Amino acid sequence: MFIFVVGFILLFATLTIYAYSSSLGYLNWWQRIIFGVLTALGFIGVFWLSRISEPNYVIAFFYFLAWMIGGTILYSMIMTPLLGIIAGLGYYFKKPTIRITGTWIILAVAFGLSIIGIEQRTWVKIVSYEIPTEKTELLGTTFAVVADSQFNIANNKQFARRITKKLETLNYDVLLLPGDVFDGAELNWEPLETEFKKWSQKTPVFMIPGNHEEYGDYSEFMDIMRRNGITTLEDEMVTWNGISIIGFKYYGRENVEQGTRIIREFFEENNVSQPIVVMNHEPRYAELFAENSADLVIHGHTHGGQFWPLKYVVQRIYGDYWYGKNTVNETTFITSSGLGLAAFPSRLFNTPEIVLINFIEK
Repeated sequence: MFIFVVGFILLFATLTIYAYSSSLGYLNWWQRIIFGVLTALGFIGVFWLSRISEPNYVIAFFYFLAWMIGGTILYSMIMTPLLGIIAGLGYYFKKPTIRITGTWIILAVAFGLSIIGIEQRTWVKIVSYEIPTEKTELLGTTFAVVADSQFNIANNKQFARRITKKLETLNYDVLLLPGDVFDGAELNWEPLETEFKKWSQKTPVFMIPGNHEEYGDYSEFMDIMRRNGITTLEDEMVTWNGISIIGFKYYGRENVEQGTRIIREFFEENNVSQPIVVMNHEPRYAELFAENSADLVIHGHTHGGQFWPLKYVVQRIYGDYWYGKNTVNETTFITSSGLGLAAFPSRLFNTPEIVLINFIEK
């Protein structure tokens, strides 16, 4: 799979360089191949740079530079049909300036989209949902959800402070962290721990691990949470104000059979009579949670596609559960697009979010 992805990116970058270089009349065939390979390597390097230990300003500069080049290639490739139209118009009117000017405009737009995505990653919006209920334990309770913060080279101490400032303006009773708080990197955690402690001092905070906790020092990540007053749930349940809050570890596509067994056994062994709020990182096992009368199930993981146009790929994979609110029987499912970044420092047309869920009278 890794070899396939690398090969696809190399081909993708080289063909794009070829198309735009031909349109502009620059570079010969071997220069186009070399430039395509170098561009692809920079694009691939974003993955490595995003998880580098103890990044400095120089590394961060190269990280964002790699994305600006890679993002320009990505969005240029998407606009190649437009390039063909412009080239055709230039040929039809016998005016090469139409082709050349149009090509530069497309490249400028592609570069601009890369920059906009970098900027939009820092915006944080509040998304609110209301859930009608007849259960007195839930009535009037507000849950805040901070999903997929994925602290790494791009989302670091400044981003954590921005989250804290947002949380300080909100009224809620419990904060839920449904996985991928960390991104597998080894950073200086002290500034972030200061923010984590502020979160737990405001209200109770409950956290589950996601797949990105598994990419680094899993034990250390969980210890960081616990020593800052945050309750971690790993296939476990706690009771808060008469509400059962249940958190499961990450059981993704490759572990569906195991996840199904563990979730089913959990509910068989724990005959829960109280209202149930579940955190499960990836939007899977909906039928199981509905069968066991969960009132609310919180997901993250999808990032809402993170940056355009991946939204459409994520929709295809997760269907109705890719983002937002769904209801099965009496169970409400909410998937948050979260706050963070999977490798690429872009949230184009998909700004980060904190979710507020308020239970109201039915």
